[in-house]
Amino acid sequence: MLLIQHGIHIIGPASTVDEAMALAETSMPEIAILDVNLHGEMIFPVADFLIRRGVSVILTTGYSARDILPQHLLDLPSIRKPYEPAELMALVERAFACADGELAGCA
Repeated sequence: MLLIQHGIHIIGPASTVDEAMALAETSMPEIAILDVNLHGEMIFPVADFLIRRGVSVILTTGYSARDILPQHLLDLPSIRKPYEPAELMALVERAFACADGELAGCA
């Protein structure tokens, strides 16, 4: 609802990694907000796929990012649940501002 209120078109949701991958393969989003854990499945293959396609990825998790993310994804922006709407929107706005599809190191 928050994203829609800000004029952002949503593709999804996906409740499994397979559903998320199908969406990733059949659409070309500018950014992706991915929950790390989808019913016990880790979203990492989808994140890797989207990054290879140049999509900015934001990860949401109920865990500490350092405790759960693989090393190669640690530089991605992540937000710990529960989060404030303003926190998420700040990451989303930053993602849209980055042209190279990768937020790591994006000013």
